[in-house]
Amino acid sequence: MFIGAQVRSLSFVSHDRRAVIYALGPSMSNFPWARFTGTSVILMGIGYALMKASVPTEEELYNRMAPDLRRKVDAAKALREAREAELGQQVVAQTKEDVDPDAIKPIWADPTGNKK
Repeated sequence: MFIGAQVRSLSFVSHDRRAVIYALGPSMSNFPWARFTGTSVILMGIGYALMKASVPTEEELYNRMAPDLRRKVDAAKALREAREAELGQQVVAQTKEDVDPDAIKPIWADPTGNKK
């Protein structure tokens, strides 16, 4: 009834169907999707360009560091690489075929094989 009252009140304005639909509420078909998409793409492009222009690369950052910071970074990198090499050796040792499969079970595995 309320909608009919609105339509009747608009009947003197126009018999155009689009005018009635627009008067009843905003429609998503009237939304300017192309302009919205274009504006979004342009804003993201500007943001990406600003990021590329202002953020230094890892090499530039390393070259700008003070010598004592470079030594700390190099020491941390050597320690990380040593840990990774040790982990790689451990993985290779655990995946050898001559190793008992029960020996490579995860820590949380039930050693007795009992199901709860």
